[in-house]
Amino acid sequence: MTLTVRILYRSSRNAEWSQIELTPQEYFDPDLDKPLDIDSVPRHDHALAYLNAESSKQITLTRMIVENRSQQKQREIATTYWNEGKNWAAEVKEIHNGNLAYWELILNTLVSDNPEVWEVLRLGREDGLLTVYSHSVIERRSDGSELDNPIPH
Repeated sequence: MTLTVRILYRSSRNAEWSQIELTPQEYFDPDLDKPLDIDSVPRHDHALAYLNAESSKQITLTRMIVENRSQQKQREIATTYWNEGKNWAAEVKEIHNGNLAYWELILNTLVSDNPEVWEVLRLGREDGLLTVYSHSVIERRSDGSELDNPIPH
């Protein structure tokens, strides 16, 4: 199995794309009982966590591409950041044998700084139509815990 991981990124200071490559062991959270594949659990949720932390507030676009060439599968997560990285929109795509197998759009917006409150909207497609997977408001409490308040849809 040939598994490759690439992260492309652009900053507000440079219109050119930069790129890093990671080994599967650097990218994925190791699970000794299962072989690694494109949908294995990563160590971090966002490409920013794999980049230089000092410049992460200047990153405006990332594209993480995990590819299993032997099985002709690819997962791509393209994210746009704004408000110094506090807000973001991520498009998640999985392609199997050249066909779109999964698509999701996640919008994460900071609503309030104190207390820290986020609105998270996850959208997907069913029968070719845009549909809400989940919608919630998440409050980060002073002890670091989070309170998830789902919004009915």
